[in-house]
Amino acid sequence: MAQDRLRKSGPFRHLPASRCNLPGGSVLAAIVAHFLTAINTLACGATWETAAQRAGVSKATVQRRMKDPAFRQRLQDLGADMVKRASAGLTAASGEAIKTLVSLMPPTIPHAVRLGAAKTTLETGIRLREVADTEERLAALEAQMASQPSR
Repeated sequence: MAQDRLRKSGPFRHLPASRCNLPGGSVLAAIVAHFLTAINTLACGATWETAAQRAGVSKATVQRRMKDPAFRQRLQDLGADMVKRASAGLTAASGEAIKTLVSLMPPTIPHAVRLGAAKTTLETGIRLREVADTEERLAALEAQMASQPSR
């Protein structure tokens, strides 16, 4: 059987057959599950050892995977996606955060709280403006480069 050969010679050869049989019954499905568990664990910042434990593979297997450019690219892509999702969540919550900061500015609020709210509002506003300006300038440069003939 091809599945038995894959399990016996592949990167998960040290696993007993019982660990490789998932509900689908496929050794390939087990390998994919181990791969996804390892890559998700690594993307969350875990060590190679922790990723190996959670994936049910050896640390050496994770180390070998980390040498694979496709694996590293997948890990980088997943990490970038996680950052984008976190950023989107923070952006969605920013309206309430602004309301909270503004609500801390009336004269009836203690001076130290008002000062902190004002500083945070100004610092964050400046940073956001810088990011927006940079994105705008980058988009203009990319458009300019795209319109130039290839050399």
